[in-house]
Amino acid sequence: MTVWFLESVRSSEEAGYLADKYDVTAEESIDRANERVKKSTEQAFAETVIGYDTVVAENTSVQFHGGKAKYALYPVWLLNTTWNGNKYTFAMNGQTGKFVGDLPVDKAAATRWTLMLATTFTAVTYGAATLLHFLGLF
Repeated sequence: MTVWFLESVRSSEEAGYLADKYDVTAEESIDRANERVKKSTEQAFAETVIGYDTVVAENTSVQFHGGKAKYALYPVWLLNTTWNGNKYTFAMNGQTGKFVGDLPVDKAAATRWTLMLATTFTAVTYGAATLLHFLGLF
């Protein structure tokens, strides 16, 4: 098993960007990583039990052999923003652009867009139906 520790590609010297670096070495993090793997494995097995409300493990044995810790460079952007008095923290994958976290949503703008799109779709559909009716195709 190889445990990969992710670290931001950007350096802290880059002006205007917040960059953090781990203050614990990969070797010092092995015990924490092993515990997380153990708990995830136990949880995955518990989720396979069907027909019971609860599952209580009486004994578990997760063994690790030949594990290595390596750093992986991964462009992850941590973003913080405040909107309408609420603080939002989320992360963005720098390669794919996918976000994780709760993004602020302007409900008024979302409502306007929904109404505008619904009105446009209705008008286009009605216009097409009317045109087809006058052409005798509908």
